[in-house]
Amino acid sequence: MLKQITSQPEFHQLTNAQVWSSDSNWLVYDCRKSQSKFDNTVIERINIHTGEIECIYRSSHQACVGVVTANPAIDNQYIFIHGPENPYDAWQYNFHYRRGVIATCDQYGHWQVSNLDSFNESIPRIPGVLSGGSHVHMFSHDGTKVSFTYDDFLLSITKSPFAKRNVAIGYKGPPVSFIPAHDKQYVGEYYCALITQTTDLATFGSDEIEKAYEECWIGNTGYLLSDGTRQRWSIAYMGDVRTEEGNLITEIFIADLPNDESKWHTPHHQHMTEDKLLLPPTISGIRHRRLTHTQDRLFPGICHSIRHWLRSSPCGQYIACLMKDSHGVTQLCIVETKNGLITQLTHSISSMQSAFTWHPSGSCIAIACNNAIYLSFIKTKVFIPITQSLSPPINPEAVVCSPDGRYIAFTRDIPIKNNNFRQIFTQRIADVYLALM
Repeated sequence: MLKQITSQPEFHQLTNAQVWSSDSNWLVYDCRKSQSKFDNTVIERINIHTGEIECIYRSSHQACVGVVTANPAIDNQYIFIHGPENPYDAWQYNFHYRRGVIATCDQYGHWQVSNLDSFNESIPRIPGVLSGGSHVHMFSHDGTKVSFTYDDFLLSITKSPFAKRNVAIGYKGPPVSFIPAHDKQYVGEYYCALITQTTDLATFGSDEIEKAYEECWIGNTGYLLSDGTRQRWSIAYMGDVRTEEGNLITEIFIADLPNDESKWHTPHHQHMTEDKLLLPPTISGIRHRRLTHTQDRLFPGICHSIRHWLRSSPCGQYIACLMKDSHGVTQLCIVETKNGLITQLTHSISSMQSAFTWHPSGSCIAIACNNAIYLSFIKTKVFIPITQSLSPPINPEAVVCSPDGRYIAFTRDIPIKNNNFRQIFTQRIADVYLALM
């Protein structure tokens, strides 16, 4: 059953995943006017059954917030992007001027907030402390760790060729502590470190990457390696590489972190840049490998016609992504984490229209196509619509399955008072489809 959840003449933006509370009763969102703007001051959630709206956080001092996600394992905990307070021309929201903020509801029903990451732009870099902006924060399945993309402040303001996007993580490691030298520095609760290394110009035909982004944690408890052992903590990410001809394409990479988390605290310092500045240290002992090699396909690389994020199956066996088929149609594909084998799940004459998420059963993926919500089943390759074609159409940013596996959330732009406002909808998955899982 299709249900409109919000109806106020306001904008409601869902993030591409982790928008549901752990009990599947609430959806969390921000009120930016569009996904490309950062002009919002509130984080809210709505109960899909009662319609109750609760304000989780309201910013002050002209700071803006957005892109909120929910902890899948801890009730009433959320994380979102927070821009700088008291912004001015030289200090306003930017890729390298933002942080993660965690909101947790205490036993008295009050929302308490704290910074995820620390910011200190001094040299030398401090282990566990970042000096830039964090973005699109995603919890691990057990809720103890957070992944995000990172843009460095120092490299950006000096216009260094090494000012590239990277992937980082935050976790409750050794406490980070320093005395802020000015009001723009701050201390976060999590130990944060990069897990990727980028270069200004990748060697043609190599596995060097110029940008790392749109990552995901692999599996609820990691994944099985080819020798049968379990790799507990891993992240898949998109990496921009150069072909032998010098063309820029996007491939899938995997970063396997040491299973022994105590080794994460030993920093591995990256190369010195031309500006004589060190990038923040990465975690020592990470094994990187390129998972896909699509340079010989007619349409090589990950497809970017629809912005999407890599998504791992709950078991960790597959990474889902969008690629173009030989006809140039954007299709949903899965890649085996063991060996990089690519399987095209959909064979639609129409391109996929949205980002996507796995059903918690791991049996299928929810995605938009032909202006409808579809389920793409992994074993049978059945691709079936569970809504009629909708008008106004489904927005591409978010098609998100609930943790209990019964609902899918998405947004559509609905006209109200001579304006189009982004509203949240849910589609309940009928029992006949649940029986196939």
